[in-house]
Amino acid sequence: LYIFFLLLSLFHPLYIILLSSFYHHNSNNIILIHETILCFVMPLFVFVTGYFAKNMADRSSVKRMRIMNIVLLYAIFQPIKMMLRGYESFLKPSDGNWYLVAMIAWYAVIPTIAKVKMKYVLFGSVVLALLIGIESKANDILQLSRIICFFPFFLLGFYCPKEKAQWVETEKARVLETIIVIFCL
Repeated sequence: LYIFFLLLSLFHPLYIILLSSFYHHNSNNIILIHETILCFVMPLFVFVTGYFAKNMADRSSVKRMRIMNIVLLYAIFQPIKMMLRGYESFLKPSDGNWYLVAMIAWYAVIPTIAKVKMKYVLFGSVVLALLIGIESKANDILQLSRIICFFPFFLLGFYCPKEKAQWVETEKARVLETIIVIFCL
């Protein structure tokens, strides 16, 4: 898993450059590959974010500091992207800034969800994710639709026991990771 994220970080800029050149040629196969990869990468990324958010359930000082840092990042990068790309609203995150807003929202609800039984929270988040798709204006403010749609993946990561996640360090998992990385490249 670590190898996957390392390669994703290293090759993502190259991937975007290559993909944008193919988009200009209107290659439907490349667009299909790109959309397929996104179907797996974002939920996995959100799952990992939820997994590493476990320590925020009972440490309010850590939570406040982390949320404030993310708010600061948003307050810095959103105006820059607004100026560079001509976005009109501070409350409509540009590009990847929606993820910063999502992390603020998800981290803020951790103390509440930690007190409720897991099955109720997961069920409610899935129902809410399905219902938000009905509302066409949900993305007009803070990319609310994305935040809610990815929330079940965040919760799965948050509730995933550390023992279950340690399978990643087994030899079989490393072979599988290598195959996936080679396939993705």
